[in-house]
Amino acid sequence: MTLAKAGQWGSEIEFEHGGTGSSIEYEADEAIEFENEQEKGGEVELEQFWLQKTFSRALNLRAGHIVVPFGLTNAHHEPLNFFTVYRPEGENTILPCTWHQTGVSLFGRIGKWSYNAENHIFTYRHYRIYQASFDTDNMGSYLSVNYDPWGITVTYIGYALLFLSLILMLILPGTPFRQLLQSPLLRKGLFVLTLLTLTPQTKADNSDVQVNAPIVNKEVAKNFGRLFINYNGRICPVQTFALDFTQKIYGNHRYRRLTAEQVLLSWIFYAPEWGNEPFIHVKNEPMREQLNLNEYSGLNAFFDADGYRLGPVVEEYNSGQHDSYHKACMDIDSKIQILMSLRTGSSLLMIPYKDNRDIKWYGPADALPKTMPHGEMLFAKTVFSMLFHNINAQQNDEANDLINKWRKLQVKDGGSSLPSPTQVKAELFYNSLPLSSILFMANLFLGLLCLGHINQMDPAIGYLMPVLNSPLLSIQVRYDHTASKHTNRCSQAPDCLQLYV
Repeated sequence: MTLAKAGQWGSEIEFEHGGTGSSIEYEADEAIEFENEQEKGGEVELEQFWLQKTFSRALNLRAGHIVVPFGLTNAHHEPLNFFTVYRPEGENTILPCTWHQTGVSLFGRIGKWSYNAENHIFTYRHYRIYQASFDTDNMGSYLSVNYDPWGITVTYIGYALLFLSLILMLILPGTPFRQLLQSPLLRKGLFVLTLLTLTPQTKADNSDVQVNAPIVNKEVAKNFGRLFINYNGRICPVQTFALDFTQKIYGNHRYRRLTAEQVLLSWIFYAPEWGNEPFIHVKNEPMREQLNLNEYSGLNAFFDADGYRLGPVVEEYNSGQHDSYHKACMDIDSKIQILMSLRTGSSLLMIPYKDNRDIKWYGPADALPKTMPHGEMLFAKTVFSMLFHNINAQQNDEANDLINKWRKLQVKDGGSSLPSPTQVKAELFYNSLPLSSILFMANLFLGLLCLGHINQMDPAIGYLMPVLNSPLLSIQVRYDHTASKHTNRCSQAPDCLQLYV
């Protein structure tokens, strides 16, 4: 905020978990109502509160409670400035984040020389200052100085030459890669790859096991997946969010024989029943043993009479215990937080409205703008309840009609924030591709092909059993010289040829 000429004031106050004394309650027994209630919980944190005086481009003075501009994440630590749910692991573990202290900051730029420059290594006449480490109390930092006037130029020239050589290796005739493309093994490999791709893959998701929770109709869920949602800062089909939701928590795009849209919509409307479904994939075996969990556990398994079982572990992790066990618990905690955000409706930003020039997307528990027409406001507040009543009564036609009406409202109020029809079709097509299976088959094929080509580069000229001349065994057979230390004949050393499986 600009106070006067060349003067500024900035502040940042964080209200965590809805603010102190506030929470959002999910009432499954009251027709999927999202309502605000007052209770204990949450915290308020002051991250920035400063005054700044700008004298010139070269001299700026800032005093107060400021974020220390050290590293990318401290300078840009707001959620929309990085691409993942959590801050980048590299900077989050190397730098204190978010590092905010009370003090005075002096910064500016003179020509090419800058000081206190955010997002840039400090450089002056080929001297570069790097951070080596920082004190655990966040009160100091260790810096290293490097003088290398030609290092960066030489390094990037080397990168350019390496990239050029790779391109030439792919396009010039006579190179090993071009010879490999002419190999008869290529046709055989393509045939095998086609068979593997067309063969139904065996899933490890127990798809024949019955789901002991209510399931939303497949066609209704598919139609719901064509609606739009504000997900990770962009507007996309709900299907994309559903696929990421199922993949993140369960480890597969399907649960049993259900589609991702069915899983998502069933969790929205039947969360208490789905709390017993073994939907959360617990990968870490020591964690499963210590908490007496299965590899696939239900949400209710993480709660007991004392409350949230991972709560103390999360506090220990935030206190600095970052071993493998605590990291595994934090991974499960992130999955549980996704489920809880779904139950509170905070992740279901599906109600667009254009207020003045900005188009904002709201969730079912958000306070809607007073400028919204009364009819649209009433629809936004009751659409989840109406859809739940239709689905619960198995009125699938009425549910689809309601979803179609919802989509028209999104197109009307979403305006320029919506992707084009071509972009929507492209994303739905991309979502339908089994990319993980295709990439696995392609890499397997290329690996076998290269293995056979390597074997042909050094053909066997001598007596060797045909089974041992197979390309598939070329990396498993070795000659043990120690076994024939006192003889020149392999036949006299019974174990001079060893096969490793």
